[in-house]
Amino acid sequence: MAEGIAKTLLPSDKIESAGLAVFGGSQVAENAVEAMREIGIDIADHQPRQLTLQMAESADYLVPMTNEHKAALLSAGIPAEKILSFAESVADPYGMDLAAYRACRDQLQRLIREMAEQVQ
Repeated sequence: MAEGIAKTLLPSDKIESAGLAVFGGSQVAENAVEAMREIGIDIADHQPRQLTLQMAESADYLVPMTNEHKAALLSAGIPAEKILSFAESVADPYGMDLAAYRACRDQLQRLIREMAEQVQ
């Protein structure tokens, strides 16, 4: 969801998402697809993928969803200046109902919009 939202709000064609705990054969959750469809963003073809050290090192910036994710990136040797943080953590709604995905979507929209305003 974050990638889909960021691509609509930020002036970059290099926005990609990757998780710290993606299981083989994972697919985007149907509730995520529906929550995003409601705001006109299609993520049905998105394929979740695991963040690798090579991906992290080649990225201009990384935006972790939680402080725990940020700590994991720092402990993997990613320089702090490459890590942009949201004002608050974003809980993963995986396995929850559509309402949880909508709440996460709305939080991501707000936080990414705030970040976009700082970048521009």
